Amino acid sequence: MEKESYINLNGVDCAVLIYERHKYIVSYHIRLNITILADQADVYIISISTCRSQGITFSLDRFGEGAFLENYKKL
Repeated sequence: MEKESYINLNGVDCAVLIYERHKYIVSYHIRLNITILADQADVYIISISTCRSQGITFSLDRFGEGAFLENYKKL
């Protein structure tokens, strides 16, 4: 995990978690942002993945991003 932040506002917990994976040989960077909101009755999980690269194809970017999200689904 690269960064994390937690706050409670009026009984609602919020956590923001940022995971990153780097491949320096091919200038490849994948980030997964997870936001968790919870009150006494409900829990909401929001995730966004992004990918940035230089010098490799779009399909490889998508494969890397998809593989990263597969680990998230296991949670």
